[in-house]
Amino acid sequence: MKKTVVEAGGSGRMGTWAYSYNFSGLQGLTDLAVKSIESGDKDFTLEKVLASLDTATPGSKWNGSLMKDNNGVEVKNSFFVYQDTYVFGKRIYGSYFC
Repeated sequence: MKKTVVEAGGSGRMGTWAYSYNFSGLQGLTDLAVKSIESGDKDFTLEKVLASLDTATPGSKWNGSLMKDNNGVEVKNSFFVYQDTYVFGKRIYGSYFC
């Protein structure tokens, strides 16, 4: 895919996540569930969610934030998550690689 995008003039103009969100989410959140069951810890923080997602995507880093309701108040058990982005013909951009 990279070669096709670059040959079509899309270098630096198109990006994708390095790993499938569905696969990474399933694997990472399963890791979080197993850790929770084994430890008895039921406190799911953003940091724990991101750390478990990181285990499913070697070489890439996950980032995120707490969701806010319509009044701007953080919702403690709802997260927005995103992964480092590979820009075709360039490099991976994100907190881990920059």
